[in-house]
Amino acid sequence: MVVPTLNVKRSKTSLLDFNLTLRAEETASSQRCDFPAIFNFGDSNSDTGCMAAAFYPEVLPYGETFFHEPVGRASDGRLMIDFIANHLGFPFLSAYINSIGTSYRHGANFAAGSSTIRRQNRTVFEGGTPFTFEIQTQQFNQFKQRTEKFFNQGRRNSFERHFPRPEEFAKAIYTFDIGQNDIAAAINNVGKEDSNKVISDIVDYFANQVRNLLGLGAKTFWIHNTGPIGCLPVSMPIHNAKSNVTPVEGYTDQNGCINYQNDMAREFNKKLKNIVVKLRAEFPHASLIYVDMFSAKYDLISNANKEGFVDPSEICCGYHEDGYHLYCRNKAIIKGKEIFAGSCDDPSKYVHYLYETHTPTNTNFSNKRTSEGGSPILSDRSSPMIDLRHSRRATDDVDHTTNMDNEATLRRLIEQVEQMRQQHTVDLQSMRAKHETDLAALRIANDADLAALHAENERIRAQLPRRPSDQPPQLSNQHEEEGHSISQPQRCIGGCQMS
Repeated sequence: MVVPTLNVKRSKTSLLDFNLTLRAEETASSQRCDFPAIFNFGDSNSDTGCMAAAFYPEVLPYGETFFHEPVGRASDGRLMIDFIANHLGFPFLSAYINSIGTSYRHGANFAAGSSTIRRQNRTVFEGGTPFTFEIQTQQFNQFKQRTEKFFNQGRRNSFERHFPRPEEFAKAIYTFDIGQNDIAAAINNVGKEDSNKVISDIVDYFANQVRNLLGLGAKTFWIHNTGPIGCLPVSMPIHNAKSNVTPVEGYTDQNGCINYQNDMAREFNKKLKNIVVKLRAEFPHASLIYVDMFSAKYDLISNANKEGFVDPSEICCGYHEDGYHLYCRNKAIIKGKEIFAGSCDDPSKYVHYLYETHTPTNTNFSNKRTSEGGSPILSDRSSPMIDLRHSRRATDDVDHTTNMDNEATLRRLIEQVEQMRQQHTVDLQSMRAKHETDLAALRIANDADLAALHAENERIRAQLPRRPSDQPPQLSNQHEEEGHSISQPQRCIGGCQMS
């Protein structure tokens, strides 16, 4: 926790600002984490139906293990945002763009598969999406304005129970899981552009949108960093080259992950963390929580076998061999043979449910291919998901998202937040003690300055010459002093002759 330094100025204004800042910190630290709503922004890691509602709906096997039917998620089960909502006692978040059977009483989800922080120049048929982070924040702005207008009409309506109250927007938690597709694009352009500059630009774009949300009244932010993109199975050489091809030394780590790709993800996370710290200083009354998803995911990948999973490079649904990538529930002729990319028998054994290559050029809708039922399906894996289960369970409620053990990860994140809260309490106590010391010193300095100023004012006044106007007025009559009487003017009656 970074404790802001206090710049003490000897002025009455600084004293006022000082006290207001201290009170605000005391208030913020004493508030309970009782959020009335969640507003989520992101890519397919947390898309609960945006792309499915806007373009092509999902089909089985998506949703097979928990919902037992497709529900707009690029996953076989729940996503991390679903577990967060459940932990807070809320129903699953409805996608903002979904118009059927939705309720926004406890928030809305603006996340969209294939979304990026920066603007795109690709259509959905090329693996892009119109719902970039900038558009998502504008959708939230419209949602907030229309909701507030709806409640301010002054008459009750049955639809009120489907929307958050105007005062709840400031009390809500705002969650973010976005940036992975931007890093994938940067990886695809390595050697063509300055990656470090691109990553800085991505982070600046992110910060600007967060500032926009702060300007709209948001106060509490839960920000995921990006995961180990070099550990996506279809990025690994095992799925992209002949079996007799050996990568050069240092190309992969002990888990088979591609080092340079993970290094780019780490650089993004480093810059993201720095901008979060900067935003904390810029907006001291807001709470911005940086969540280390990279470490949590990499830890699971490193210990997959110990946790009862198959090798983390294996993919449950899809065909990915020797550089051929056929996405879940699709058919193709490969090496003269028809291949159907079906789902594995037991998704609970896999860390990864499905994955597409990390490059944006390969992240597109597979509308040219069809499922068995003939319906086009969304094959958007530009933001790959990892199974978030941490251990297998003998239950029909086996839920495997394509992100990684959601429940275990959420527990770890909650523990991290609790540690951060405890550290914040210690830091706040230290900061308050420093504030009180500085405030006492400031008051003493101000009193001394006022006394010196008063003494100097008296000294200057004593040195100034007295003006005639400062003397008491003296009334005198020269004629009376000389013994002469003053005659009164004569009054002429009946006419007078003037001499």
